[in-house]
Amino acid sequence: MNLDALRQYCGSLLDYDPVNPTYTSELTSFLNDAQGRLLGDRPWSFLVLEQQLRVKTDISLTLTFVNGSSQVTGVGFPVGTLSAPGSAYELGTFTVTDSNGLVDSYRIQYVQNTTTLHIDRPFVGAGGTYTVTMKRRDVYLPSDTAQVQAVLQDITSYPQQIDFMSKLDRDGYLIDPSVLGTPESFLEGVAEYVPAPRALSGVSVVTPGAGRGVRSITVYMVNVRAPLLPSFDSYPGFSGGLESGLSPGITYDLADNEELQFNPAAINEESGLYRRFYFTCPDEGIEAPRRVRSITSVDTVPPVGGVTFSGDTSLSVLQGQNIDTITPRYQRTQSGAHQAVQLYPHPSSDTFINVRRLLVPQDMEEAQDTPAVPSAYARVLAYEALAQLAIKADQAPLAAAFERKMQMVYRGMEQRYLGKPSRRIVKNSSGGIYPTIFGPMTFT
Repeated sequence: MNLDALRQYCGSLLDYDPVNPTYTSELTSFLNDAQGRLLGDRPWSFLVLEQQLRVKTDISLTLTFVNGSSQVTGVGFPVGTLSAPGSAYELGTFTVTDSNGLVDSYRIQYVQNTTTLHIDRPFVGAGGTYTVTMKRRDVYLPSDTAQVQAVLQDITSYPQQIDFMSKLDRDGYLIDPSVLGTPESFLEGVAEYVPAPRALSGVSVVTPGAGRGVRSITVYMVNVRAPLLPSFDSYPGFSGGLESGLSPGITYDLADNEELQFNPAAINEESGLYRRFYFTCPDEGIEAPRRVRSITSVDTVPPVGGVTFSGDTSLSVLQGQNIDTITPRYQRTQSGAHQAVQLYPHPSSDTFINVRRLLVPQDMEEAQDTPAVPSAYARVLAYEALAQLAIKADQAPLAAAFERKMQMVYRGMEQRYLGKPSRRIVKNSSGGIYPTIFGPMTFT
């Protein structure tokens, strides 16, 4: 049962026309809301995924600083290409002690080339060349992570679970967080927030030639931090990174000979924000944002700008079957805040860990999208959405009827995919005048 089937089912029960665009959009939002509420806080077995992440150990760097400047020089910095931009050094942190004994900590925001990088703020202290230890202690998780259930490592030829430790416990036990070794515990890391663009910019219309078809394209922009991450790839096969939410969209009505060109302006290197673009074309059934990419796979522009590229949004491409393989869909679970974990002790050499995590269900946007709920229980979303629609229409009895239907399907799904239903506090009747109020409370 996909999104289109769910719409049809709800429409038949409410006697609405599911083809009406306004109704379709509203019903889709209710279905996605129902999926998020019913699945978002429970460890459903069909939403638990185990994934291997790369962890980088600390390394020593020799860097040259200038007082009052965020630009730092050195040698041998790893950089990417236009089709796979970014550096594995980005988001790394270090503490520097200058020649006067002043100590301060900085974060690497952007690696411009093999000899130049930019830190998060101007250096304060006596300029000079210093040797620092760069740390990448936060292991960032994919954006669809709702909860970390376990962290495992392969130190004895099979996955061995390591224990969770809170930062309060670490402080209470007087544990030195800078220790390197074999991980024994994991802690909550520092989430990375990526601000969304306030407005779309850097888009223009060019005329490369006729034969592209008349179409309406809505374009969005996102900010991206550290496109080349050492831990995971958020878009396997494409340039990844930590993305922000979407900017407000702008619709371009393109003629048969027109195409879009992208050339965002330079921004402050201290921000470390790359820029990326997505588009939709509802007339051709593309309602989920898809990334704009050039023929040479260029799709991400660094903070310094200077990159111009055009995508191919001709009708032949939008209507073709290859659209799903040449450009990825925007991950709606992106919120701009990305979770992370830290290991104690931090590994003394580059290694891999296995993270078992609970996924956030992806929103359904296009008619062929399927819900995260197993097909046999997909009606639970329809009943919950119908209950909410009935409440909106001030039809309390109808909402209660749909809620009862939802609970019947939901309990079956609990027994199948939770092992056993969650325990609830229930008041038992003990007789007397007020049996409901004064009955004993038990778990059932």
